[in-house]
Amino acid sequence: MGEVGPEKRGGPAPPRGAGPVEPQLLLRTCPGRCPAGAWAFAVPAEVHSIQVCPRATLHNVGVLRVSVALAFSAATLASVTFPHGEAVIRTSSRTVTVRVELARTAEQQAVGLQGRRSLPRNAGMAFLFSEQTHGSFWMKNTSIPLSIAFWGRRGRILRILDMAPCRSDPCPRYDPRVGYWGALEVNRGAFRRWGVRLGDLVRIRR
Repeated sequence: MGEVGPEKRGGPAPPRGAGPVEPQLLLRTCPGRCPAGAWAFAVPAEVHSIQVCPRATLHNVGVLRVSVALAFSAATLASVTFPHGEAVIRTSSRTVTVRVELARTAEQQAVGLQGRRSLPRNAGMAFLFSEQTHGSFWMKNTSIPLSIAFWGRRGRILRILDMAPCRSDPCPRYDPRVGYWGALEVNRGAFRRWGVRLGDLVRIRR
């Protein structure tokens, strides 16, 4: 099994060869660079997207460090379902409509596009957060080359990154280094093909 989070936060990884682990919430003080009084939440094992770090202002606690990690068998991957919608991207010259699956829950966001062998040309997955979020994505067990766009509270695209498939550790982490409210994954190069750039506007229709 893999490490929990990019910096082994939230507790020990399960023993190698132990098989899939059922979700288990660990709560402990956050080590390393987390601010004083912050907490770390983790569920052991390997995930598609990790280290989601929403901002919080609970009595000046600071940044809550959330490492969401789940181990999934093939059967469990198939059992996680996603609602559908559309991502409408308005550029300076056109409007692009992308059919998307919506990842809103921790379980959906942990599964992401793991186990998929292909993604339709004008399709993707939108990760939606209820507050400004800081954190990185990775591509562990994801075999489709992807591009990802991060947008802010008003829907403006702040960063676009290309991500490569990764089958074994260490897998690179893709960090936009900005706070974001949502992220859209599509086939790698699709944003360039559509003429999508920083500052363009994203709207999600359910």
